[in-house]
Amino acid sequence: MPERSGFFMARMVQGKSKSGKVVRMPAKVFDAVYVMKRRGGKDPEKVVNLPLVDREEAKAQAMTPRHTIVKVREKNRARFTQLINENVEYLVERRYLSTAELGFLSVLATAVEMHSNALVERIPDDEGEGYVSTGQYLTVTQIARKVGCSVRWANRMVNELIRKGILYELVDTESLKAHGRAVEERPLFMNPEIFFAGDKNRINATLCRIVLNADHLERKGMKLPWKLWLKEDAEYGRLYRRKTYLKYREQAREKAQVKRSAKKGRKSAKPESQK
Repeated sequence: MPERSGFFMARMVQGKSKSGKVVRMPAKVFDAVYVMKRRGGKDPEKVVNLPLVDREEAKAQAMTPRHTIVKVREKNRARFTQLINENVEYLVERRYLSTAELGFLSVLATAVEMHSNALVERIPDDEGEGYVSTGQYLTVTQIARKVGCSVRWANRMVNELIRKGILYELVDTESLKAHGRAVEERPLFMNPEIFFAGDKNRINATLCRIVLNADHLERKGMKLPWKLWLKEDAEYGRLYRRKTYLKYREQAREKAQVKRSAKKGRKSAKPESQK
């Protein structure tokens, strides 16, 4: 049974002294001694009592409303762009992408912005230890300089990758109508089914809609093993196995068909005076 200590009940635990004798002591004292031993005899006041922290967190989780103790982890700030291996392997096996296109894309991957997957300009930082984004979209001229090729060749390569559904471009329709071509910067985005910078389970919803509304790869018969999908009202999209993607796509089509049928039924049910 716990023993009284002042007005409080101190939880007692059993331990052994150096001589092997069984002793009883308060749990907090036992934890402090245990930590001190594990830390090579360091002062327990200068080390974190993790067993005690775990017990306090369990209490916080049991509260209403629930609370938690946040464990702060040091973030790795190394930038990365993920290659979706199985999808690229699938395209390479079917000769959908040439060696030149793969090399071109590998250089562009270094310009992919986290989360948006946009191709952006990057310049050396003030400390000279890395690169920072300027927030400006990468132009074809800058792409040519980055790759080490002519502007004409870079433009031709970009257009071919857009046609194949590897790159996506946002175009100002008003500019097209007025000039017959894009005269301003061409915002380019990498297809997240090929390369993605960020969490594959939290893909930008707008980027998802751009790809899903113009899925050139699917239309050209490229049945990628991993496909992008955005659930209705979801904040983010993600990559799914093809089987799951097909199931979600079929469900979306059936739901759209039901909505169209219901809308058509309401129109046909209108009185003659309202038609």
